[in-house]
Amino acid sequence: MNHTSVFSRDTMNRLIYLLVTVICMATVCHLDFLHAGTAVSTRLDIKDFSKVCRNGARIIHLPSGIYDVSKTLALPSNTVLEGEGSRTILRVVSSFSGSRFITNTDFRDGNANITVRSLKVEFNLPILKGDAPGVLRFENVKNLLIEDLTMEIDTDFYGIDLSANIRSSSVQRCKISNKGNGGGIMVRNRNDLPNKASDDITVRLNTLLSSNDEPLAVFGWLGMVRRVLIEKNHVLAYGAAFGIAVYGIDQPGHTGRITDVSVIDNTVKGGRLGGIAVKGGARRVSLSNNIIEGQYADGLFLHRGGNLLPIVQEIRIHKNIISNARRHCIFASGNDIVVENNKMNDCGECGIFIAGKVLAVDNVITNAKPGILVTGDSPKKIRGNILNKAHGIRVLNNDFSGIEENIIR
Repeated sequence: MNHTSVFSRDTMNRLIYLLVTVICMATVCHLDFLHAGTAVSTRLDIKDFSKVCRNGARIIHLPSGIYDVSKTLALPSNTVLEGEGSRTILRVVSSFSGSRFITNTDFRDGNANITVRSLKVEFNLPILKGDAPGVLRFENVKNLLIEDLTMEIDTDFYGIDLSANIRSSSVQRCKISNKGNGGGIMVRNRNDLPNKASDDITVRLNTLLSSNDEPLAVFGWLGMVRRVLIEKNHVLAYGAAFGIAVYGIDQPGHTGRITDVSVIDNTVKGGRLGGIAVKGGARRVSLSNNIIEGQYADGLFLHRGGNLLPIVQEIRIHKNIISNARRHCIFASGNDIVVENNKMNDCGECGIFIAGKVLAVDNVITNAKPGILVTGDSPKKIRGNILNKAHGIRVLNNDFSGIEENIIR
């Protein structure tokens, strides 16, 4: 039978268009496009901005303008979604339908090689309906790159949520401001299968501000998160509990773990409870060369994080500068914690509060009450510290073994 005799040319074109869209994009992504400086809204399909480059990747290039987005933008493997910096604005509409603003297409079998870059996102919906909602939320993706985004959001969600089984991926040079109850960037894992870890993730050179939840959080949650580098971010946490949080779990029913996290060369200002927190069973975490200032409580907070939660272990705190914490500059509770070569100034209470198996060596503490406070009966070594106007070292059980060669001025 000759099908062309049944279908009109227009119908055939529509079928071909539908087939191409399903194959290439898996989801038809419509945007209302309002070009800067015009008053006319034209409906365009994202396919109109797509092309295939030489290596086979699909490039979706959005020119300058304002794009009112009414449906989820779901990206398949080997796709680049890019704009022209802050001149390309993706703006959610109040009638938005979908559980996520931008995501990947295949949560079950996974995607690979997805890039989102050089865009501005405006998102002001506190709540979305559906399973696992979010703004930019991805799961089961290898080689995900998110870079050079500006996000002005007012929502209960995180701006960027790497929520499960993300591997060999980076978030870099993004500017995120969340005025709602949500945070900035979250790395976590809701997949508890042993072979579905979130692994080898870099969060670098971002500027983050949130008013309630953490601007930057790395969280085991239900599965394994490992090998995370948090580097050279600028974090403002004046309304949030912590600026940067690294934790395995925060509720007894969670099953997640986190290990091998490096927090290096970040600047953290503010935080109701602390600047940087390590809690909930986190292991093998390094905190080095960070500048932490102006916390309402502790500069660095290491603790189990709540009743029935596991202690933190194998934590190194090295060459940080901590100032103007209203409580302790460093609160160190856990096992196998090394605190060395840090500089602490103007602590509201202790320079270093020690509760657990802690090595504290070669730190400089200025203006604290006292410089170092030790509680509990765990083995300790406190050596070579310099305390300036810091009221000395206080040991609550009067066992001064392991305390030697400190200078008190």
